[in-house]
Amino acid sequence: MTPEEPPRNPFRNTGALRPWEDESADEQLYVAVDHTLEQFRRFVAYLSDPPRDIRSRGRLIVVTGGRGSGKTSLIHRCVNHVKNKVPGGKLKIVDVTRHQRLRNRGPEGSGPDNFQDNYFDRLTHHVLTEMNGLSERYTDPGSNIGPAASAYSRLASSLRREGDLAAILLPAFLDQVSSPSDTTDAEAEAGAEAGELIEHPVESYMQFRNKGIIFFAESRNPVAMAAWYKDLDADAQAETIVLTLGPLKPGDGWRFARERLKDVTDQRVPIVREETMTNLLANGRSMTLSHLGQLCSELWNAAIARGSLEITDEDIARFYERQADTLQRRPRPDDVVRSRPVERRDDETTDEADALEDETDDE
Repeated sequence: MTPEEPPRNPFRNTGALRPWEDESADEQLYVAVDHTLEQFRRFVAYLSDPPRDIRSRGRLIVVTGGRGSGKTSLIHRCVNHVKNKVPGGKLKIVDVTRHQRLRNRGPEGSGPDNFQDNYFDRLTHHVLTEMNGLSERYTDPGSNIGPAASAYSRLASSLRREGDLAAILLPAFLDQVSSPSDTTDAEAEAGAEAGELIEHPVESYMQFRNKGIIFFAESRNPVAMAAWYKDLDADAQAETIVLTLGPLKPGDGWRFARERLKDVTDQRVPIVREETMTNLLANGRSMTLSHLGQLCSELWNAAIARGSLEITDEDIARFYERQADTLQRRPRPDDVVRSRPVERRDDETTDEADALEDETDDE
């Protein structure tokens, strides 16, 4: 390291870790906070022998939790575990998380079932196109957008023929849609008349299960997912697991900082005391993993820039003062001139707001 080169921030914001895709991604960056290790171990126990378990049954993995709780990172960690257990590159990983998200209202003039079917048909076409990109042994669907259920059945047959398995990372879905357990007949009828999608997307994913395919999906509604899972029959429950993340627990602030700092040898990197980090979550304060990561990244960036050697309570107080000042300076909704929204094509990917949310939502 040259004298002019600044120390490296151990809390730099790298976004959600993707170890299955980026071999340089260090799994040591996963810290046992926010129930993540507990839920990852549940997944590992659920698929004790991934090649055998996925070949014997279709699988659906749902990771649920509030915004910023680490859902995306946990999914990528689970995918990496499966990849490491399936030898010879026989796991084909298809990431369609950037596909247009499922909305809870169909286009004007279309029924909810028709719109939902069209969405899943388009999504499946995207999956098959990606599979063909991974290996020409899998048929390019071209312009043929057929029923999703039969398409996944054909894909499963192709996987068996090639001796492959497929892990499909699905788009996050909007959770305004109620769980079937929480929807009365009157509410369902009213929603259908309004063009709303009453059936939760996971119901469709369950219908697409096929041997050799494991689906990964994320949801921000733990309550709805718990109710949905409870309603499944025994066979469906055997092919599904819901992994739930929550807000950070007391002590997670210090645990996170300690793990990220333990291998730092550069004396110019600021230290922090256990009491300082513990106070972040004291007295019932709530915080997500994403918020904690952003806080630490900005604290250490500022301290390194000014040459400080320790992060203090005062530094944290100033961080929140700056945040409050930024919020006060934002224009009120009445001051914002709203332009007419631009209509998106059915096959268009997520808009800029969705993309930004994906990048900042989970660490």
